[in-house]
Amino acid sequence: MRARLNRRREVTFQKPFLVEKKKIGYMPQDSYVDASLTALEVVLLGLMDSLGLYLKDEQINSAVEIMKKLGILHLAGRDVMQLSGGQRQMVMFASVLIKKPKILLLDEPVSALDMHHQCVLLDCVRKCTREHGITTVMILHDLSLASQFSDEVLLLSDGKIKAKGEAKKTITKELIQELYKVNVDIFTTMPAYRP
Repeated sequence: MRARLNRRREVTFQKPFLVEKKKIGYMPQDSYVDASLTALEVVLLGLMDSLGLYLKDEQINSAVEIMKKLGILHLAGRDVMQLSGGQRQMVMFASVLIKKPKILLLDEPVSALDMHHQCVLLDCVRKCTREHGITTVMILHDLSLASQFSDEVLLLSDGKIKAKGEAKKTITKELIQELYKVNVDIFTTMPAYRP
């Protein structure tokens, strides 16, 4: 199914847009967890719809693999309340990935992460999106990260779409000045992040 942006800046779908709730993975900006659970238990809660009285080996193995892929396996036994905001954010992202969504909705997924972990998480988002054919929609305020890790960008101002397209062609000095009232220089010769 493909979505289109029409001339009036409205999103329209070519076929009826019906998606099962369990096929959508959502990660809110705030990753606070008010429970005494280990990081592994929080990741497993991403499987809430399929959890029974006992955990299956495959469920635990899946959680371990995702945590390993994100570089957070060492946090598995730690109380999530004792983790830093960035560590909790990585755990929450693992919890979203474990349900194998077809659509990922990420609200500022890197807001509490340091620069290295921002790149690690966004690189993982990009790889998962491509490897599994996931449609990913992210809200990012960092235009540098958006342009580096997104196939397409959508720039909003005053609740309206101001520009849409490939990041390198869409994010221009003139547009940034118009939308954000700041003068910038755009450097395009920096190599992309590679873990």
